[in-house]
Amino acid sequence: MGWLWYLATLLPVLGLVQVGGQAMADRYTYVPLIGISIAVAWSFRELASRAPRARPAIASAFVLCAGAWTALTWRQVGYWKDDASLYVIASAKIKDDALLGRMLLEHGRPWEAIEELRRAVESDPDRAATHVELGRALESVDHRVDAAEEYRIAIRKQPDLAEAHLDLADVLAADGKLDDAIRHYEIAVGLLPGRADAHFSLAIALLARERTDEGVAELERTLALAPGDARARRALERARGGTGGK
Repeated sequence: MGWLWYLATLLPVLGLVQVGGQAMADRYTYVPLIGISIAVAWSFRELASRAPRARPAIASAFVLCAGAWTALTWRQVGYWKDDASLYVIASAKIKDDALLGRMLLEHGRPWEAIEELRRAVESDPDRAATHVELGRALESVDHRVDAAEEYRIAIRKQPDLAEAHLDLADVLAADGKLDDAIRHYEIAVGLLPGRADAHFSLAIALLARERTDEGVAELERTLALAPGDARARRALERARGGTGGK
């Protein structure tokens, strides 16, 4: 009974039909392991009925088995503290430095993220998205020059990667290189015309460059896409006020 339960419930999740992007998941074992538990429990009961004199030893063995499973469960649950902790464990089985680096960055561990992302870039230098992720990690520790170089590499690898253009434009704008920033913002907006934040960033750069009419037009596009954007509304009011309300 236990083995039939185990095999019958494990078969649908063996990966013959892929469900989602994961290669394996703890949840795939929850129901099948009920069968193993049944097999173990009933086996101990059967042994005890056949060898009454050995019942104390059988009971002790059962307690040890249950205790071992409890300890293993406790350890496994501990892996689920957060995404980064879980992936540190999972990465020993399924290595993906880029994913681990992204998780570490999201959890405020930028230097560890940089280390993982550098490894990912070395193992797959042609993957533009990884260069973008490394650039963001470098930018988070204020290494903007290195970050900008990673964004440029990403653009060379994949010229239509809008995120790389946006991130590079942000760095250039922060460094006062407005003309270059505007050029990359415009490319990003062309690639992602529905991104309100891209239009807003372009608008702010245009206004800083005193290209007011173009900046106002971009702010209007921003509000058309995101009517509740308070920053864009305030910026538009200031820009119109500076042009006499036109």
